[in-house]
Amino acid sequence: MTTKLKTAAADAVRAWCKRQGRPATTVRHVFPRAYIIGRAAPMCLVVSCPWQDAEPQCQEFCRGNPLAVLHNFESGLEAGRWCAVAHVVRGDVSETVAVHFDAQRRR
Repeated sequence: MTTKLKTAAADAVRAWCKRQGRPATTVRHVFPRAYIIGRAAPMCLVVSCPWQDAEPQCQEFCRGNPLAVLHNFESGLEAGRWCAVAHVVRGDVSETVAVHFDAQRRR
């Protein structure tokens, strides 16, 4: 995984957070190649994050737990598409979010 791709994904997450009116102070655990599995409920997105994109200290956990359920994500994300997933900190709130991002086109 290139640093350039992770940086572009982090920038996309920061831009989305800013458009939401809640700018991110910190963006960590960036997965630029997350795949959207589907929706479990109206505001519940299920994504698969490849363990190869995880930071070294998190790879073993991500290998055993590849799916993530997210409640804060960009509208319009649909099953079968690619997105970027990252953990963001905004003031006193931290959460994992998903935004439109196609890593395949950015190579």
